[in-house]
Amino acid sequence: MILTRPYGALKKSLRLPIVFNDFAMKITVSPEAGEWFYNLVTDISLKYGVTVPVRKSELVYLIEKAKK
Repeated sequence: MILTRPYGALKKSLRLPIVFNDFAMKITVSPEAGEWFYNLVTDISLKYGVTVPVRKSELVYLIEKAKK
């Protein structure tokens, strides 16, 4: 998509109707985030109709392995 404005048009902000599900493939939660934050992101995604999967970062497994 290419957006243009007439020459000399005022430089105001431009709002575009964007559907999040069309642009995102997944939501990755930081490995340092607590379980409560992961649950919050999941709940908010459901509330607002976000259909992409919410996953914990795969780095969490490396951090847990390093602690052992």
